[in-house]
Amino acid sequence: MATDPQTQALQARSNAEALAMLQSWLSLAEATATSQHPLDVFGLLDRRITEGMGCDGWAVALFNAARDDVSFPHSGGTDALKAQRLTRALTKQLVSRFAIRGHYLALRGEDLYEMTQGLDLSGLPLATNALVAGLRDENGLIGIAALFGFNTELASKTQDLMLLRFAAHQMVLALARRRAQDSIKLVSAELERRVSERTRELGETNNELRRQMQERERIEEKLKYDALHDALTGLPNRVLILDRLEQSLARYRRDNSQSFAVLYLDLDRFKVINDSMGHAIGDALLIEASRRISRGVREVDTVARMGGDEFAVLLPGVYTASDAAVVANRLIAAFAQPVYAEGKELFTSTSVGIALSHPRYRKPDELLRDADAAMYRAKSRGRKRFEVFDETLLEQAMKLLDLENELRRAVGKNEFVPFYQPIVDLRDGGKLGYEALLRWKHPQRGFLAPHEFLSVAEEVGLAEAIDMELYEIVFEDLKRMPEECYVSINLSPRHFRDPQLANKLLTLVAQHEVPTDRLRLEITEGSLLHDPARARVMLEELRDGGLVALLDDFGTGYSSLSYLHQFPIHALKIDRSFVNGLTQTDTDSGGSQAVVEAVLSLAQSLGVEVIAEGIESEGQRDALLALGCTQGQGFLYAKPRPIDQVLAQSLL
Repeated sequence: MATDPQTQALQARSNAEALAMLQSWLSLAEATATSQHPLDVFGLLDRRITEGMGCDGWAVALFNAARDDVSFPHSGGTDALKAQRLTRALTKQLVSRFAIRGHYLALRGEDLYEMTQGLDLSGLPLATNALVAGLRDENGLIGIAALFGFNTELASKTQDLMLLRFAAHQMVLALARRRAQDSIKLVSAELERRVSERTRELGETNNELRRQMQERERIEEKLKYDALHDALTGLPNRVLILDRLEQSLARYRRDNSQSFAVLYLDLDRFKVINDSMGHAIGDALLIEASRRISRGVREVDTVARMGGDEFAVLLPGVYTASDAAVVANRLIAAFAQPVYAEGKELFTSTSVGIALSHPRYRKPDELLRDADAAMYRAKSRGRKRFEVFDETLLEQAMKLLDLENELRRAVGKNEFVPFYQPIVDLRDGGKLGYEALLRWKHPQRGFLAPHEFLSVAEEVGLAEAIDMELYEIVFEDLKRMPEECYVSINLSPRHFRDPQLANKLLTLVAQHEVPTDRLRLEITEGSLLHDPARARVMLEELRDGGLVALLDDFGTGYSSLSYLHQFPIHALKIDRSFVNGLTQTDTDSGGSQAVVEAVLSLAQSLGVEVIAEGIESEGQRDALLALGCTQGQGFLYAKPRPIDQVLAQSLL
């Protein structure tokens, strides 16, 4: 049907307003969704609300439950409200009204006055009306949006109220987005802080691990160095030179033109210096010796301390004995000048043994062994010289090696037996006792005297075991001998290094049920001088157990009354060299007689017996009797014999 122009105009106006409102909604929605800053929406609201609804000013109030206050962070319009903060109590009635009335309120008169009471409205005209919309989220009412009319009457058309409600909703979305962004920033900042802290901790941990690894490497290097070097001199030790010798041997086996030599040397008289002047001076001497030896060789050579005062030198590229001799002479000359240590002037020399590379060598120890053997030959020929290991020494070395193996095999197989030489009364030849003397009943070579094997046994550590085997046989033999006779056994200085010596001997005697008054112990002066205090204690323990001591070879060492009276000695045995001199026609006869007289006088003053050794003639016997010596032993009366012959003789 036809529509009049006025109606059409109203319809067109309504459509235009609806379109404008729709455009405002769309603009608000788009701003809320797409703006880079969530609060940009309030700038758009400022234009849309003030223009679309004709208000003079607007403000957003937010409730803060934690602080129990209200803040006005956003405002706009011609007459914008100042940013401020009020107590929550001023808005409680307003909140209650929203709870009753719903989404928005129109305020006038006293209601408006009550809402604005406490606000700083300085510089603003008096508001006459206001529209208030609630800002709600999932937690309830969080604030309000208020439009103020100061000079303008606010419209309350449905479209405007819907626009206000929609704007409030967009405000809530904008605020929520702002809180979300703030939370993201806080989370990001916290995450960055944690990452930074963790990165710092990892950096510190890595630095600490790096430091620990460096420290571990340093310690490992030091341990490796210490394991391969001598602590006193800093020289390579036995382990390191053995390794380098192994490498030299390997090169030589691949190519026999890669010849080398090994020098072995020690310091002459070092033990005397070390024992008499103390270990501090001995150590200083060793340090200076290491320096002199090192200065006498090339950089490619290896100088090692083998232990004690012994050193070894590896000389690669040495082809002949004469080449090695040049180095040996240089080292010998290095000790021509004295060594000064702690104000002391020390004189020493060195003896050098040389071993040259040869196909017969398979192990480094063999080279060191042969160089050592050559060194000892140099010492035996006068010291301060060198010797080269040759076929003669090789033959001797092989014999010694065979002897060592045979000794090891013989221990525990009853091959070590005692021979007995009688000790007699020189006045009538009556037997007083016997000295038990060691013999080795070798399966092929027959009976061997101690000088043929005992030094090797001592070197390889078998001497004590051999002695103990011998003692047990002697203790059993003693039970078969005439009761009026005693037997003496020899104790070497090495036995006195064992603190359990007295206990072991007395226990062994008790096990074999041997009367202690029929057993005597022969010792040498070396046993007393090595550690006098310990030797005295041991001899006293043995004496208290019933075993007395005879001092053997008296007069050949450092015998003197100044120390002899300190020890519980039962008898002195005059060395055979003095007995032999009694019947000589030269001037030695007078000297020997004087010594024997002095020994007899000393023994008488100490109240000890005297036994002369090595009596081989009646003249020697008569001379001893004339001087007052009544006990002795020697070939004049009998050679050492096995137990069966001794027993057979005693029955005659």
